[in-house]
Amino acid sequence: MKRIVLYLIVLLCCPHVWAQHMDFCGVELTGTIRNVSDKMRKAGFKLKEKRTDDCFYIFEGKFCGQTTFFNVNYTPKTKTVYQVRVTPRHINEEAFLDSLIAKYGSEYESTGEGYCWSKENGGIFYIKKDHYDPFVVIIDAEGMELRKKEGR
Repeated sequence: MKRIVLYLIVLLCCPHVWAQHMDFCGVELTGTIRNVSDKMRKAGFKLKEKRTDDCFYIFEGKFCGQTTFFNVNYTPKTKTVYQVRVTPRHINEEAFLDSLIAKYGSEYESTGEGYCWSKENGGIFYIKKDHYDPFVVIIDAEGMELRKKEGR
């Protein structure tokens, strides 16, 4: 009984246990690459390539109505997912940005390279560099902290 009470106290005192992770197309970016990969496949994304030396998987699927490639990055030691990079193919940039504003809201910051929607558990970044297709990076804050601790 003491263990149960102690466990409940620890859970209630640790707000990070209750934290929400970033959600991407209905897939929560939490846990190991294996867990997230399974969820992405169930959501209809196709695994195209595993780049284990570089710590990311490449998926193909639909994002904002467009066929898109997704790099799902994970940490080298614990294999925790911390980021998804979305690179749409053959997309109208203005329509793509409009769909992001519709999805994430009109409260964003404009930067020199694009736009940023900050969330308390991470962020969504629309990036447009000269001579490159636009892309979106979705970052989970807890996973990013793990990445920093693991030194990569």
